[in-house]
Amino acid sequence: TQGELDRAEEMYRKALAIDEVLGRKEGMANNYGNLGVLYKIKGELDRAEEMYRKSLNLFQAIHSPKSETINQLILNLPNEISPSDDCKTITTS
Repeated sequence: TQGELDRAEEMYRKALAIDEVLGRKEGMANNYGNLGVLYKIKGELDRAEEMYRKSLNLFQAIHSPKSETINQLILNLPNEISPSDDCKTITTS
């Protein structure tokens, strides 16, 4: 439900703030990735991409193999349809 998504967003942001204070880049990257998933579920694809890119930059900075997963999520975003796009036609080549 929307209330659960809002609560999840609040918790991810709190966890992100703690990781920022502690300088935990991996934790920050995980939380940005989680926020990206949350925004994707909500159909906010621009915000999802923004969070995924922040996550990717941090994972790359610490040389984490998780950067490949995040990069794939970014590459797949154009294939997603947000709820507001339900009237648009999708064509494939």
